[in-house]
Amino acid sequence: MSYSAYETNIYTGTPVEVYRFVYGDNYYHYTSYASAYAYGGNTYDPIAMTRSSLKSNSEAASDSLDITVPRDNPIVVNFIAYAPQKITVTVYRVHSADSAQEGRVLFKGFVSACTFSGSEATLTCLALAQAFRKTIPSYFCQTNCNHVLYGDGCGVNKALYESYTTVTAIGAYGENTYTASAFGTNGGNFVNGYVSFRKERRFIVEYAGSSTIRTSAPIPGLQVSDKIYAYWGCARTATDCKDKFNNYDRFGGFEKIPSRNAWETGSV
Repeated sequence: MSYSAYETNIYTGTPVEVYRFVYGDNYYHYTSYASAYAYGGNTYDPIAMTRSSLKSNSEAASDSLDITVPRDNPIVVNFIAYAPQKITVTVYRVHSADSAQEGRVLFKGFVSACTFSGSEATLTCLALAQAFRKTIPSYFCQTNCNHVLYGDGCGVNKALYESYTTVTAIGAYGENTYTASAFGTNGGNFVNGYVSFRKERRFIVEYAGSSTIRTSAPIPGLQVSDKIYAYWGCARTATDCKDKFNNYDRFGGFEKIPSRNAWETGSV
């Protein structure tokens, strides 16, 4: 029998739903079925989980989905201290009586938020199509550059400002601080840049001195002796563009904007 035949027959249908989460290099496989279920080369472990109903419209199969799991679930733990980078989720539906395991994708998206209530946590998931509905801001008439550093508009080759360095200390100078030799002589150049470790990125907000930088949030899994990539930052000023990156020809700001408001002062 085909998937459609099982799905539409109230007597032979034996639906099973499995959930695949991907966070960086980590994969999590769960099912709401009563026992472990093998599908697509992976074994999905049974946990106490529920989901909201799927809503279909003319544009997408479903815009969002709420998945409720135990509070101590490994995925949920990532949200306790900070919001992690993208965690993708795919929900498959298959019928256990179907030996061919002709499954269907019910939902594919990413976890956008996590809320806690007692012993449970609810993962709010948005469909991939939602990412294309964000309003993309246009250029603003401002003194700071509109370009994204190392992006197409900026044009700076980030490989020229990259350091691959070993972490020698963590938290020695306060929360979210990381020490590495690359930050020793020019640590200030990394401020407003970022560090990358196993697909995780963290914004560099401060140079704390002594070869140490502070990031916007902790970097999960990073330990002393691990290697990280670090990239110089830009203050989005004409000075940084010119003196730091020699890229003034592509500066995307309007540095000559008057600092006084003519409507208030009567002159510029």
